[in-house]
Amino acid sequence: VLYDNPAYMELFHQVYNRYFMFSGRTEDGKEIFNAINISGSYSQLINALTRNNNFYNDTILELVILKGVYNEFYDDNFARNGLLCILDTLMIKTEIRKNKIIGATIKQRITKLLSGYDPPAFELFDSDSNLFTLDDFKGRYETLNFCISYSYTCLSEFEILNTIYERHKDYLEVVKVAVFVDGKTSSFATIINRSISQF
Repeated sequence: VLYDNPAYMELFHQVYNRYFMFSGRTEDGKEIFNAINISGSYSQLINALTRNNNFYNDTILELVILKGVYNEFYDDNFARNGLLCILDTLMIKTEIRKNKIIGATIKQRITKLLSGYDPPAFELFDSDSNLFTLDDFKGRYETLNFCISYSYTCLSEFEILNTIYERHKDYLEVVKVAVFVDGKTSSFATIINRSISQF
C-alpha cells in the first residue's frame, strides 16, 4: 500500500467507495451487515470480507474496513455502535502503525459531534470580551446550542435552555452560539447563560 502516493490512494478510494453498502447487497454480503449490526464483531467482519474477496494482505483489508467505517457511519444502514466497536478493535489489534493513526483520525472525526465525546475545540468571547474555550468548563456538564437570529424555533429554545440552566447551574454550563443577521451583513455572537457579545 502506497500511503503517500496520491494517485494510488485516489484509486483505492474510488474502488472501495461505499464497499460495505454495495457488498452487503449480495447474498454473501449479508454477513457484513450481521457482523456490524448484530454482533459488532471485528473477527466476524474479517471472515465475511475475506471469504469471497481477494484481499492479499492485512494492510489493504484493514484500510477497506477503515474506509467502510468512515463512509457508513452517518448512514442509516449500519449501527454506529457496531462500527465503533469494529474501529476500536482494529486500532487495538493492528500491527500496522499507519492504520492505527488513520483509525484514530477517523474516530476523532466521526465522534466529534456525538453525545458523550469531546466536541471540537473553539474559542469565543463572552459579553465582557473575555476569551474562553471549552476547556474552561472541564469538570462540568456542557450543553452546546447553535442557532440563527431569525429562527423562531432557535429563539424559543433560549427560554428553555435558560430554565434548565437556572435549575442545574451548580454543575451545568449552557453555551449558545448564534448568528445574528442584519440586512446583508451577518456577524457571529456567543450567548453564554444569557449574556451576549459579538466577536
